Amino acid sequence: MKIDGSCSKQLPAHVENKPEIQEAARPEIAETEPAAGDTPVGNYSVTDNFTAAEAAGPEPTPGPTPEHWDPRLSNPNLDPSVNAWFQPAQLSPGEEYLHTSSVHYQDQNQAGGRHHIYAFAPEGVDIYALDYNNNRTKLEAKYEDIDRDGTPERYFEMPMWSNNEYRLQAIGQPGTPYDGMQSDTVGGLKMPANHHVTFIVTYAAAHAPGQAQSPAWGEAPVEEVPAWGDPGNSPPIDTAPPSPAQTSAEPLQTAAYLNIRSTPELPADNSNRIGTFDPGTKLTVTPDALGQSRAGEWIRVQGRLPNGSLTIGWVHQDFVQPATSPSIHAPQQVTAPAQPSPATSGDGVLRGADGQPQNVIATNYTDLGRSGATGQLPHPMTDPEGFRTAVIDDLDNMQRNGIQDVRIWAADFPENNLGNDLAALSARVNIIAEEAAARGMTVTVDLLDGATMDKSMDLLRGREPELNLRIAKIVGDNARAANIRWSVGNEIGDPSRPLEFATWYANKAELIRQTIAAHGGDPSRQCVSAQLTPGAVGHPTYPGWPDARAAMEKIVDASDIVAIHFYAPGPPGQLPETAVSMVHGGITYPKMDWDSFQVWNEIAQAKDRPMTAGEFGIPRDVQGIGNPSSEDYTNWSKAWLEHLSAIGIDQVSFWQLGKNEGGHIDPASADVAFGGNADDSRALIDMLRNDGWFFRKP
Repeated sequence: MKIDGSCSKQLPAHVENKPEIQEAARPEIAETEPAAGDTPVGNYSVTDNFTAAEAAGPEPTPGPTPEHWDPRLSNPNLDPSVNAWFQPAQLSPGEEYLHTSSVHYQDQNQAGGRHHIYAFAPEGVDIYALDYNNNRTKLEAKYEDIDRDGTPERYFEMPMWSNNEYRLQAIGQPGTPYDGMQSDTVGGLKMPANHHVTFIVTYAAAHAPGQAQSPAWGEAPVEEVPAWGDPGNSPPIDTAPPSPAQTSAEPLQTAAYLNIRSTPELPADNSNRIGTFDPGTKLTVTPDALGQSRAGEWIRVQGRLPNGSLTIGWVHQDFVQPATSPSIHAPQQVTAPAQPSPATSGDGVLRGADGQPQNVIATNYTDLGRSGATGQLPHPMTDPEGFRTAVIDDLDNMQRNGIQDVRIWAADFPENNLGNDLAALSARVNIIAEEAAARGMTVTVDLLDGATMDKSMDLLRGREPELNLRIAKIVGDNARAANIRWSVGNEIGDPSRPLEFATWYANKAELIRQTIAAHGGDPSRQCVSAQLTPGAVGHPTYPGWPDARAAMEKIVDASDIVAIHFYAPGPPGQLPETAVSMVHGGITYPKMDWDSFQVWNEIAQAKDRPMTAGEFGIPRDVQGIGNPSSEDYTNWSKAWLEHLSAIGIDQVSFWQLGKNEGGHIDPASADVAFGGNADDSRALIDMLRNDGWFFRKP
């Protein structure tokens, strides 16, 4: 993290739902200064400024408007309407001040039950709010290692309450370069119709338009480049060969304010602009699905926009230069030639693609990439940008909460509008893996779903041709993605023919490795994950399954990660001893499952394999137990996390944790999309956040 006139624009890890802040999804914001008669909504005057500083110069003028202002903030036609407003500071030309660079909004469907104001500002600046009664409140400053670079970032947080309205300003601390600076004001922040909403406001040091000034605290002087597409400001045409800086695989950085575009061209209407990088932004060359990273004078790159969101697009080569230092955000290029992964499959530690141990909490998000607007998966081949936007929305939310592994299904999930189109399914996995790699995340991919069929070798052999085709196409196309873990199938098995199943499973695991190697990938990394139920091959500590343990051992030998699924309809030590029925169908044996889960763990540890709970949750539909209260749901989850950690479980993947849209949801989901699930899940997420589970290592 740099300490200067800028600040981190990412949301804190405990904000559980992402606002609509992806640059590619926004309406384009005008790059011109506001007209002299452009006045904000509201009736507060500049005399409301909390600082006593007066504008210097005889004729102060309003400063620029925010670079991003969520259009819903001042739309009177919304029900309920927000009616927020912006009051620019009154400034002399070139005066340095505290500028509101962005204001984001989460409505009642996005805020996840929270009703807070969040703010970012440079070190040395505090944030204050004033309510209806002119009560002045300093927002609480908190520190969290949001970008995981080892240095905590500072942000501010304050809850809102009904019947109150707040306005916000930034104030420089005494003895800092910001002391005495004027500040923009953002007002009208409230809970419309008492709905739970959140606002995210970012302040940064800036200069008022006018004469040239020295750079803000800690910034190097750079040349500002007007937005391309304006008359007379087209990119210069350079017929000379590219310089080493333009073709280097080393990280780059912007030489000035630089537009990023969805296509490598400059249309007359400037319609392909998806954002603007700040000067000095670190960039990483990122090939597309065909391995192309250059198109004439254009380079395809990844980098973070001023709001902290990671964006991929095209920039002109004349406005980038070699980075002065390595970027802490440099993503992996999953389409580049594979290199041996530092992860090893036999040291007993669950590692990410970077070779480091992963955090304890993970998630299942089987139908990842579903659009919240349509409820469908945008087609990853005919609408790749739409699909990528949906994926980014979900992954950014996970990353902020410390999630480093997400498990998806390649197909077979409910409401799959892609069907069994192998090319589309493969493209979906590729985009998800690419975006996950850019965030330091791994993706576990199940190639087959066995949960909806009986555990039977006959049925598995009937689906074997389909599975083989998926391995050939989906694994083959994505073999070089070092952050993908492959699962032969979700909850497959045959407890009546355990050794036959174990042999079949081992052969499929080997076929996955052979396919990875044949397509230039690294099969020695942690690439095969066994996503099975505790009784997939029987229960070895109970009568009737004499070959169960031998089958378990054979499966563990064939796997790099042992990820057994377990659902607990009660706290540790209080699981039902006999079979229980689910209201929505099915029978489970909780105590028997737990006993077999521990056998899997014993074998995995003896063979130096990481052991995880590949699916975990508190079911809500157990007959005789019913739907637990939110308090019980949270307390049982916490008790199980402590218990699982105590016996050496590396990671616990909650079922559909934080999922904020429809699709694949059931009574065991920890989603925040619907009804009672959402209430329980929010209580769970609060516990995981407050007790530090999200960023905990095993």
